[in-house]
This record gives sequence, C-alpha cells and structure tokens, in this order.
Amino acid sequence: MKQVFDAFTANIQVESIEPFGGGLINDTFRVRNQNPEGVDFLLQRINHQVFKDVSGLMHNMELVTQFLNEKISSSVALQDTCQTLKIIPTSSGLSYFQDENGSFWRVVKFLKRVSVI
Repeated sequence: MKQVFDAFTANIQVESIEPFGGGLINDTFRVRNQNPEGVDFLLQRINHQVFKDVSGLMHNMELVTQFLNEKISSSVALQDTCQTLKIIPTSSGLSYFQDENGSFWRVVKFLKRVSVI
C-alpha cells in the first residue's frame, strides 16, 4: 500500500498504514505521518464494482468539496468551526490512481475533530 500512497503528492514520511473504520463499500486505511505535528491521510480503495464511473465519481467529489470550501472561506463564522475534505492529487494531477491490479485509489487529508466552545 505504501507504493500506492507514493503515487499521490502527499510527500510525507509514512509511519504506518492501518485499516480505518468499518466501511461496507470501500476499503479505508489511515496513513500516519512519522512527524507527530504533521498531517495524516486516508487512503481509500474505491469499489469500482459499485462505482462503475470512477472518473465521474471523483469529478463530483471535486465539485462538492470546492463548493463547500468556497462557502467556508466566505464566512468568518464557518472558518473556525467547519472542515471539508481535501483531495490529494496524484503526481500526474489526477484525483485518483489505478494500480497494476486494476484497483482505484484516492487520498484525502485526515480530518481531526474540531471542538467548538
């Protein structure tokens, strides 16, 4: 899985890659950064038996996250309380990667919980 993760432009020293969550459709893994102050990521194998058009799926995901990021950026109140996914592109600029076995993968920044007082 490290080889798959390296196809993306996250540029971190990986401490570990471990299963994350209990999803029924996709396989999800948390990529832990060796730097404790650094960002972690989620690496996800997209079930292309369910999502036949991976390119279309990722295009929709890009549009939704862009829209949400614009809404958050335009509101001071939301900036302190909201987060959205950040899709990490591959070195070729795509939002997903297809490995030699035909599996499709995506990487997003791991979102930590935000507390609001």
